[in-house]
Amino acid sequence: MKHRKRKIALLVIGSILLAMIIGLAVYVSIYYPADDTAQAALHSDEQVTVTEQDGRLVFAPEHPQVGLIFYPGGKVEYRAYAPLLHTLARHNVLSIAVEMPFQLAVLRP
Repeated sequence: MKHRKRKIALLVIGSILLAMIIGLAVYVSIYYPADDTAQAALHSDEQVTVTEQDGRLVFAPEHPQVGLIFYPGGKVEYRAYAPLLHTLARHNVLSIAVEMPFQLAVLRP
């Protein structure tokens, strides 16, 4: 009887843990991707050079006066901020967006 209760308890705990892992996987897989406007802003023009390397998206103006490292919001793809960062670069702000694991900045301080 005691062995049976222990088996049931382990089965219940295992089921709860599995449900939590599945729930977390679903949660982190749903995020806001870059839309068409953001995709268009990922291209260089005569004022701003756009490059992507090692999980960083760099918007470099010809004559930068200040720099900004941009951490994206939770569950938002870092490329989605391209229009904002491109605009900042046009105003001589060197802007860098950093890719985050699972689109969650709390996972990479």
